[in-house]
Amino acid sequence: MKSSIIRRSIHIFLFVFLGFLVRVTTTAQACLPEGIIFSTQADIDNFQINFPGCTEVEGNVLINGEGIANLEGLGVLTFVGGYLAIYACNSLDNLSGLDGLTSIGKFLWIGQNNSLTALEGLGALVFIEWYLWVEKNPILPDLSGLGSLATIGGGLGIWDNDGLTGLQGLAPLTSFPGSMVIWGNDALIDFTGLGALSLIEGSLQIENNSALLDLSGLDEISYIADELWIGNNNSLVTLAGLNSLDSIGGGFYLNNNDALTSLYGLDQVTGIGGNLSISNNLMLENLTGLNVLTTINGSLQIFGNEALTNLSGLHNIEHGSIADLRITNNYLLSACDVESICSYLSGSGGTVTISDNDIGCNSRLEVEIACGIVGVENIGLENEFLIYPNPAGDVVYFSAKAGLQIIDVNIYNHAGQVVMHLKPIDQSIDISALQPGMYLIQLNNGNRNSRHKLVVYR
Repeated sequence: MKSSIIRRSIHIFLFVFLGFLVRVTTTAQACLPEGIIFSTQADIDNFQINFPGCTEVEGNVLINGEGIANLEGLGVLTFVGGYLAIYACNSLDNLSGLDGLTSIGKFLWIGQNNSLTALEGLGALVFIEWYLWVEKNPILPDLSGLGSLATIGGGLGIWDNDGLTGLQGLAPLTSFPGSMVIWGNDALIDFTGLGALSLIEGSLQIENNSALLDLSGLDEISYIADELWIGNNNSLVTLAGLNSLDSIGGGFYLNNNDALTSLYGLDQVTGIGGNLSISNNLMLENLTGLNVLTTINGSLQIFGNEALTNLSGLHNIEHGSIADLRITNNYLLSACDVESICSYLSGSGGTVTISDNDIGCNSRLEVEIACGIVGVENIGLENEFLIYPNPAGDVVYFSAKAGLQIIDVNIYNHAGQVVMHLKPIDQSIDISALQPGMYLIQLNNGNRNSRHKLVVYR
């Protein structure tokens, strides 16, 4: 009798235990290794019927359909092992229904959803193995709804979201192991939402954001391991927001920001690991925001900055860290004789291109004269000859102390070529054939030469 009761108890226990296992298997089941495509609202609504107990999709999930208006039928999903793509669902205004999703094994792509106004529904998502791509959602105002996302293992791309004004929703991110591209978001005015981010292990590209005023929201970033690109942001006035940045592992390219007036915001940057290129920033007047920069380890390129008048800000760069030098098409730039440039011109074997700037920085010779590399006067003769006017127009005059006679004169252009030779010399020289610019004029009195800087200006 007792053994019968024991056997019956064991049977009851096994029945209950096996039932518990069935329920566990039903509620936490890996499935669909080949992935799944949802193209209609019915596909979404019938998911739990067609795949009972399926909570962890091993493969990819593509949600793509004009008539998909909600994702409520996917409420049981907790994990997607491949990618999750929500694409061209033009009746979808939020992502409610994905509230149980905590991690994605590859990437999350949210693109071309014309009615999407919120990422609500992704509040439990904490991990994306590869990257997050948010592209061409025209009325999405921010990234709210991603408030638990602490890890993105690869890159972040925010592209062509015309209504996006900020990046709220990315607050948990403190470091970023990949590259970040913020491109073509016409309503974006700053980077509010990234205030905890301190490290980018890839590159940072900020381009073609036409309403961007400054870079506030990036205030904690201290290091970018690869390149920094800031370009074609037509309303960008200042780089304020990068004030904690102290080094860039790759090159720095600052190009075509039409409203940028200064480099304020780069005041802590001491090193750049590649090229430094500052080009076609039409309102940029000076480079003083780079005062503490000491190394670049690449080419130095300053060109097409039409309001730039001097190179103050580059004086602390170690000339040995400059590979090649290009200073061209800065039409108001007349003062280039900062210490780093002068030292580079004195001893570097790199390529030097200096042209199409204002007088004083319109050629290598002009800069060398300003730097004192090429002397413009000989000691002992500087008070014995007078050249006037200087700058000169069509005629330049000479006078000398009694007893001194000028035998001949050579005038050299920026390439060191003799462009005018006169012998014997009267009291004046017609220089109307010379183009405006800086020249070196050498006076010879038979025993000694005296060299002077001559500026031709009309």
